[in-house]
Amino acid sequence: MTPFRALCAREIGAAIGSPGTWLLLAGFQFLTGILFLMVVANTGTSVLAPLYYDVGVLFLFLAPMLTASSFGAEWRDGTMELLLTSSLGPRHIVLAKYFGALAVLLAAAASTLQFPFWASLFGHVDLGASAAGLAGCVLLAAAMAAIGTFAAAATRSAPAAAVLGFSATLSFWFLHSLGLAIGIEEGGLTDRFSFYLRFSPFTRGMFDTADAGFFVLVAVAFLVLAASGLEAARSARS
Repeated sequence: MTPFRALCAREIGAAIGSPGTWLLLAGFQFLTGILFLMVVANTGTSVLAPLYYDVGVLFLFLAPMLTASSFGAEWRDGTMELLLTSSLGPRHIVLAKYFGALAVLLAAAASTLQFPFWASLFGHVDLGASAAGLAGCVLLAAAMAAIGTFAAAATRSAPAAAVLGFSATLSFWFLHSLGLAIGIEEGGLTDRFSFYLRFSPFTRGMFDTADAGFFVLVAVAFLVLAASGLEAARSARS
């Protein structure tokens, strides 16, 4: 096993084996279960669009919480020095941390697969629309995990990383409203980077490759920024 694969396995194993992770997933399951019942009770149909939207909102909180301590713990325990002086490059360290958080978010997204089945007990379920909603949740989670990883790499404090990550994801989510508030017309620059506008079509059963590509590019951009920051930290210590 290569050092990079070993580090990825360690990060994913640590994330999955952490009691805090299981508490977060339990809370996620509890909230999504309640939200599902509310959707069915309020709409009287098996349309799951509101549920996938709510799952996306939950990821706003879950992603920064999962990534906040990923680098801070390494700095606190003194293991970051070993990682930075090993054969692993900053991009490998960042990707391993990212995959650890993303694995938990993907598990949370996968847990929503049960809801189309339960909804089918109340009526017909459009599986294509449900698949698009789930795909949107996965893409949103990938982008938010990258932002959280960048925030964690930018500071050695877990609380500061959580606040920075949450503030960044929240800002991207509300860019549409912010743009309107400051007088930018609809369809302007803020709308192009709005997580809300990019994610909403998925919840309505529409898979847009442009929106999917946007979330992928956001994830790549923030991972590159995180790796660059870590490279600068390594250079400063050498």
